[in-house]
Amino acid sequence: MRGLESLIPQKKDNVKDDKISPSESVFMIEVEKIKPNPFQPRKEFIESDLKDLAASIRQVGILQPLIVSKIEKDTPTGRDVEYELIAGERRLRAAQMANLPRVPVVVRRTTSPEKLAISVIENIQRQNLNPVEEARAFDRLNKQFGMSTREIGRQLGKSQGVISNSVRMLKLPSDMLQAVSNGKIPIANSRYLLRLSGEPEKQRKFFREMIARGLDSGASQNRVWEMQKEEGNVRRHKLVVRSDLDLEELGERVKDTIGIHSVKLSRIGRHTRLFIEFPTKKQMVEWINKKILSS
Repeated sequence: MRGLESLIPQKKDNVKDDKISPSESVFMIEVEKIKPNPFQPRKEFIESDLKDLAASIRQVGILQPLIVSKIEKDTPTGRDVEYELIAGERRLRAAQMANLPRVPVVVRRTTSPEKLAISVIENIQRQNLNPVEEARAFDRLNKQFGMSTREIGRQLGKSQGVISNSVRMLKLPSDMLQAVSNGKIPIANSRYLLRLSGEPEKQRKFFREMIARGLDSGASQNRVWEMQKEEGNVRRHKLVVRSDLDLEELGERVKDTIGIHSVKLSRIGRHTRLFIEFPTKKQMVEWINKKILSS
């Protein structure tokens, strides 16, 4: 994603504002002309926080401009101009709540992947995304816009493992994801629920117990071990459930490292196999010559 760094606000200690270049002009735009960002990863906004921000805006105005893109449409009476929000949805909503007629904006030309990346980074830096919203945003960057987990991690200042584990959490049932989303269970506990993904009844029982007892990460890990030990199949679970999760993460790392999307790791008995599929024989030969024989 070339040139993305120049469009994304860089994270600095104790700095949460969007990065605005001194050369960029700030315009006052009518609030009703600014449309929501369809790539906004955040779905939940706390009403009390918006009211507090609206009160601040009434007193001192909006100190940091919103970032928008310009959209021109031909109409029977001429050309209509509106703007699509890239970053600053909380400020826009608060401005609407405060009945501001206009807001300060910086207009940028960006593509859809850049809009999503900017919006994700802004919200993560401001700590406005819950873990599930984060995971879904990462998943969309990967599947819809072709960004690898390594690239996502690099752009967001997170490790590749954190991104992979976050996306893997989305395999949980919706009610379990909701519990993570609203803070009823710690995000770290999702990995222990995933270890029981092959046994839905046991997974649901463990989930109810996790909620009822308020188990933290350490207690959840111990409880999974106890549940496996109670049925006398600790070894089977260690080899199948836990190792398969590790195998999946390893496969994602292999994809990112070698730059080939079609990679599959599978277990057959005690053996593990790695499959790499190339679109053409020529591409396979070129890759082998470059990555293996020349090293």
